[in-house]
Amino acid sequence: MITSSAPYYAEKKGRPGKPTRLMVGLHYLKHAFNESDESVVAGLLENPYWQYFCGFEFFIHQLPVDPTSMTRWRKRIGPKDM
Repeated sequence: MITSSAPYYAEKKGRPGKPTRLMVGLHYLKHAFNESDESVVAGLLENPYWQYFCGFEFFIHQLPVDPTSMTRWRKRIGPKDM
């Protein structure tokens, strides 16, 4: 269990990270429904329940992340904290 996301993010260094709720939500949905990175991100656009679960208050019409962002996020977190 991740107690703090602070070690994984650096302020004022590079592009701002994606919201933790979005990334954790996408990974949960990926494993719960046995989806690939590409299909879970595409499914997010079609399912308002998934969007709300991942932290969006309004229906979105554009992909919030590229599927490769999920791979990079998993590498940053590491297998121990996943």
